[in-house]
Amino acid sequence: MAAEIGLLNEDCRTKFQYLASKFASLLHGRSECDRQQINSLFDELNALDIKSPLVGISDDAILIINRCTSIVPSTDTFLVAKGCQLISNLITKQHVKVEGKTLSIAIRWCTQSLKYCGDVAIVDILLAFQALLRRNGSNVEEQMDELAGANGALTLLLEYGNQPNRKKDGLILASPWEVHLMAIECFESLVFPPDPPAEQLKLKYLEACAQVFLKQLYSEKHPEQEELVYCKVLIASLRGLQNILQQSRDLLKQLLGEALGMVKTYMLYGLQGYTDLRPQQVFPANLFLYDIRQTALHDGTGGKSVRVKKRNLQRQKKSDSTTNRNVEDGGRKNHSSPIPTQSFCAYTFRDSAHNMMATESSLETSLYPVWLKTSDSDFSDTEAGQAAKNRVTQGRVRKSALSLLITVTKVCDRKLLFGYWSSLLPDGPNMFQAPTLCTSLLKDPSPHSRMLVPQSLILMLTGSRLYLSQAEKSSKSSIPFTPFSVTIGNMVRELHQSLCLALPMENSIPVITQLLKCLAALVQNTPYHRLEPGLITRVVRNVKPHLRHKDSDVQVASLTVLGSIVAVEPSTPEITDILCKSSISSRQKHCDTGLIPESEYKMCRDHDGEKCQQPGSNQDADYEDELEDGTDAFVDCISTDVNNQMSWLLEVCLRNLQPSSLKEGIRTVNAGGGAVFLPCSAPVRVECLQVLTVLARNYYTQVISSHIGQLMQLLGQTLSDGNVTICLHSGRVIEALGNSMQQCLQEQGGTTGVSLDKNLQFWQTILSGPLISLVQNAEQAALRAAGCDCLATIGTGVFEQLPVICI
Repeated sequence: MAAEIGLLNEDCRTKFQYLASKFASLLHGRSECDRQQINSLFDELNALDIKSPLVGISDDAILIINRCTSIVPSTDTFLVAKGCQLISNLITKQHVKVEGKTLSIAIRWCTQSLKYCGDVAIVDILLAFQALLRRNGSNVEEQMDELAGANGALTLLLEYGNQPNRKKDGLILASPWEVHLMAIECFESLVFPPDPPAEQLKLKYLEACAQVFLKQLYSEKHPEQEELVYCKVLIASLRGLQNILQQSRDLLKQLLGEALGMVKTYMLYGLQGYTDLRPQQVFPANLFLYDIRQTALHDGTGGKSVRVKKRNLQRQKKSDSTTNRNVEDGGRKNHSSPIPTQSFCAYTFRDSAHNMMATESSLETSLYPVWLKTSDSDFSDTEAGQAAKNRVTQGRVRKSALSLLITVTKVCDRKLLFGYWSSLLPDGPNMFQAPTLCTSLLKDPSPHSRMLVPQSLILMLTGSRLYLSQAEKSSKSSIPFTPFSVTIGNMVRELHQSLCLALPMENSIPVITQLLKCLAALVQNTPYHRLEPGLITRVVRNVKPHLRHKDSDVQVASLTVLGSIVAVEPSTPEITDILCKSSISSRQKHCDTGLIPESEYKMCRDHDGEKCQQPGSNQDADYEDELEDGTDAFVDCISTDVNNQMSWLLEVCLRNLQPSSLKEGIRTVNAGGGAVFLPCSAPVRVECLQVLTVLARNYYTQVISSHIGQLMQLLGQTLSDGNVTICLHSGRVIEALGNSMQQCLQEQGGTTGVSLDKNLQFWQTILSGPLISLVQNAEQAALRAAGCDCLATIGTGVFEQLPVICI
């Protein structure tokens, strides 16, 4: 079968080369006979299996495009349509790169054809335009005024149907709104990031295209416009704006407020209760407005900018109040948009950027291919199918808006973006009243959109410790205004609340992983000593069940969150109390304070008709009991002092580092009534070693010192592991232990269980084990360096007491 397909493809390539040579021999058609010959060649070329590789040498395809744009008059509607089909197929399906003089000639030919051809060819011309312009914006700057100027060919198509001078032929294959959509997609192709990135459109052209996209995003849906077409216009506009802001930092600073306003509106597009939102520009927080005003005054711009910004701030406050009233009113209305179900969530992963591209069709029976056929054809034509199609496309709008936010967060200066946090994050308990990222996280039915929210939050939180360090809890005394530091504290608290609310009711593994990574980033940048207690307790209680998740990435992310908690500085009594609890004591206090109120769970999204699980419910309780039963069995295997209970986090790390022979019968889960062994993957073991390193550095006396024997036994095994990364992190654990023991011995003189004899015994055991082989490793320089770092922490007092055989 494969041989037959290969022979068939070879026949197609041979035929393509023959037709290309025959096409190259044509002269400019001056008779009806020549026109028929050109038409016949177009039919034969378009009838080939365009999906299979036909173009062995791109020169043949370039020659065809060159001859097509030279011999076909731009006034011949039907030949132009067939020629454009061939051009778009060669570029999009055969990956032919058109550049230089051929590109300029083809663009000019398509532009002239738009002016003089009948409407029957307009869709094929626009498809060819999209293929020619993609990644070639900087190569057609000489023709930009003719394309996207005030009277440019693409600009005029944005008002298609209202042009009295257009030549009408009585035949049209697309509605005016579909032509409008394709014109927007041509603008999107025009600003697509070039390769190499250094060659991009000039700033004035990027700004003109940005205004085109913003105009579409500000415009309301026309009554006669289909929802599906309108959503695709929004998607193309959001993607085009994303491409522009990615290429120009100057435009990003200029359009940041408007871009974030679009994100804030369209990240909730189509969700029930938020259908009345209208896009509007957002402004930074008052503190940052003050800084901008001071800068403007020092720059000599006078007081005019101050008055303008004050008026803008007043208008923003007024519009915000109007928006809130609209949202409240919208929540009381019966919205017609149905609630999406899981059966349609899979379609959100499809890319609609090429939905309007030409596909293969028989040209002997029809003049045109089914160029309007898209992935939406997977749905039925019934009313339910159309509604499902609309829901999926609305989900793509939300995804495009969140992708725009991710791009803005990557490119924008962190200090500048921080002023807009109050527009994107909730700062009060009523998180569902105003549109925020947390609203999208908790109410969006698409797992892909829900995954983009924590990704954007991770980018926002990374490196924001300096700005979040001013967060503080609100004072009990009544004051006439809310300080900015309290507002930041409220945002941090609501972020904890939202992430802990989303984690237990999430069923998508990639989303769970991103949520845990987001929690880790939040923990690393939160000043817990300035906030009210209870936040860490809430995080630990929601993360702990995922330590035994079937997916290793989820386990690693859970350990990362816990490691971030251990690394918090300065530490708080709440963190110390949590880490010092044993598994038995934590089980007895399984339902203590720190849980999210049950009333708030009633406000979460109804995902696939399933009830949201509350942390601490029977399901989570069984899950945590299973975890603790395993740790109890682990303690029975390795602990010699039953009265000296081990911290639950230390138990988890040591259990995951145990070899298979000791773990068998301990790390099991119920599956079909039987016991299943779940071995730890290398990333999980590495993460456990990292957690142990931080525990040894920050909580040696409280957590580690009483169980140093068990830890030394395991470290001796992990230092001999065949995985280099595990050996390296094992050496770092020993280095942290050595530093902590030496510091405790110097500061407290052995009063906390770190005596000189115990320290000496530790090093005698380590030096008689595989640590020396680590130092003598001739293949891995990193392992030798780690071994030397361990030896450097022995200390003078211990070194002098070591036997000669150890030295």
